[in-house]
Amino acid sequence: MFSNMKLATKIASGFSLIVLIMLALGNMAIWNMKTVQTESDKLSKEYVPEVEIAADLERNSLLTMYAIRGYSFTSDKSFLEAGKKTLSAVEADIKKAYELAAISPHLEVLKANTTKAEAYVKEYKDLLTQTTENIDRMAASQTRMNESAAKFLESCYKYLTTQNDRLVQEIKDKFASEKLQQRYLKTILINDVLDFGNATRIAAWKGAALNDPSYLQEAEKNFPEMKKKLNQLRPITTKEEDLKAIDEVEKSVDAYAAAMEEYQTGQEKMVEINKKLGVAGDNVMNIAGATAHKGMEQTGEIATNASATLAQSLWMLIIGLIVATALGVIMAFTVTTAISRPLKIAIDGIKNATAQVGSASEQLSSAAQQLSSGANEQASAIEETSASLEEMLGMVQNNVTNAKKANELSTEVKNISEQGNESMTKLQSAMGEILSSNDKIEQLVRVIGEIGEKTKVMDEIVFQTKLLSFNASVEAERAGEHGRGFAVVAQEVGNLAQMSGKSAQEISQILSDSIKQAEAITTENKKKVEIGNSYVLESGKILREITSSASQVVEGASQVSSASEEQATGIKQITTAMTNLDRAVQENAATAEETASTSEELNAQADSLNTLVQSLVSLMDGKSGSMQPPSSSQVRAVTPKYVPSTSHSIDGGHKGKVLSIASAKKSAPRPKNDGYKAVVGSDIGSGSSEGGWEEL
Repeated sequence: MFSNMKLATKIASGFSLIVLIMLALGNMAIWNMKTVQTESDKLSKEYVPEVEIAADLERNSLLTMYAIRGYSFTSDKSFLEAGKKTLSAVEADIKKAYELAAISPHLEVLKANTTKAEAYVKEYKDLLTQTTENIDRMAASQTRMNESAAKFLESCYKYLTTQNDRLVQEIKDKFASEKLQQRYLKTILINDVLDFGNATRIAAWKGAALNDPSYLQEAEKNFPEMKKKLNQLRPITTKEEDLKAIDEVEKSVDAYAAAMEEYQTGQEKMVEINKKLGVAGDNVMNIAGATAHKGMEQTGEIATNASATLAQSLWMLIIGLIVATALGVIMAFTVTTAISRPLKIAIDGIKNATAQVGSASEQLSSAAQQLSSGANEQASAIEETSASLEEMLGMVQNNVTNAKKANELSTEVKNISEQGNESMTKLQSAMGEILSSNDKIEQLVRVIGEIGEKTKVMDEIVFQTKLLSFNASVEAERAGEHGRGFAVVAQEVGNLAQMSGKSAQEISQILSDSIKQAEAITTENKKKVEIGNSYVLESGKILREITSSASQVVEGASQVSSASEEQATGIKQITTAMTNLDRAVQENAATAEETASTSEELNAQADSLNTLVQSLVSLMDGKSGSMQPPSSSQVRAVTPKYVPSTSHSIDGGHKGKVLSIASAKKSAPRPKNDGYKAVVGSDIGSGSSEGGWEEL
């Protein structure tokens, strides 16, 4: 079937197959690039903002917890204001999360987690209100405790001073030993009351400083003891003013006990609220961390898929180009073989016929032999040149068409490469934003470091407190018996300072460990993102190289097309020159009229050549026919009667004439071989001859 096709159909079929392969490769590349673009848009518009919002929510939640915890321990309003500010930032992050989830269909986890986080934030906000109210009540109770303690100390020392003064005076007056022992017992009992009172106050301070209600519960046991001592003191006291002092001490003890009970209730409630605050805050942070982790997983998955898709596209292009090249070589070999083999057979037949015509021309008369011989040689050269030019012109025109198609395909490849390069640039920008998120995490690490610096200030306060406790102990030793109670207070204050210092050191250690862990995580994430960014940069570089190579291919195809067009123009000019040369050969043939006796054999050979030309026409038109050269038996004899010349037209647009010989004046002897050599004239056209030899 392929041998019966037209020449143009054969060539068009081969190149159509190559074009279809190239279109398939282009569509595959475009589809893959579109897939990468879609995933990159999803990455930049959904998952990266999701991670950023989750990180901000986690950071602001942590800052809120630190601030509110500081407010809970110290009752410092500055911590409360800072906590409310960061809590507002947390609510703003939740609002951003809702807005992002509303426009992002793939962020279902974000929407569900945001709803949970909002509920925990609302719970935390309600607990913060309860914390503020409870701390205010505890502050009022602590104020009443301090006032009652001051009244207690004032009344006790008033009674103690009076008894000491009287004891000194009674010793001077040499009172009886029973009287002196009773007076001494009063001082012992009031000092015991003072000791229990101071122990109660120290326990209350410890409970407030450590936020531990157990100290207050232990201090409650001192109130019955103080009541017991006062009841022992009352019967041995006779003076009205001393009894009033005892009553004032008892009232201050009762007031302190009531205030401490209120404070203890608030402290227990505060412990419960702090636990709930910690649980709610941890839940928000866990949700934010899980959301950020999920977003990072999706980001990594999209980046991996994009890389795999680009690699797949590259291999598909390489394999497709190899297949297209192989098919092109095969089709070129097939088409060339289908054209050259029949032409070779036809040319061989023409050569055989020309040899026979040359043998006949040797029998011409001696007068025209030299002119006829030159004309025959010129005709043979023109015929061979015409066949070669015809084949060359067809090949050059095919090259022009192929070069134009290759130029168009190269331009399409260049455009696709440029689109891929633009997509890689956007992906590089997205990786840069991920690096910026790591910088924000590093800023969070610096904030934790600043908190660690604050603990150093607490260490300094502890040191100063220890120093003051030591000085107070020294002063109490100097005061002797009167400063014994104050020495106990100083010792307990020192112990409290030591415990506070230990707590501050533990906080510092925890913050230091947190900083190291955060820095390690940040460094690891940054390395991974930088590795991914290097892969993206390498892919971008490869696409840019592909774009550059495509540009060079386009330029080369344009040059090939221009060169082929110039070759076609040159061949047309050669055709014109061959036409002029053919005209000159015909004029020379006109002088050989005296060889009329050989015209019969020449005309027979012309029939033979006409058969071969018809075979060439069948080849060009796609019709089946024999391509074997005619035998000598096909040459038929014709009576030597001739008429003047005929003419035929050529595709090139001009006419050439073959001179038929008439009015023979003499006959030449018949040659020994079967055929004669004839002078053949033929026009050179664009690739096919529409006419043939005309029998006369």
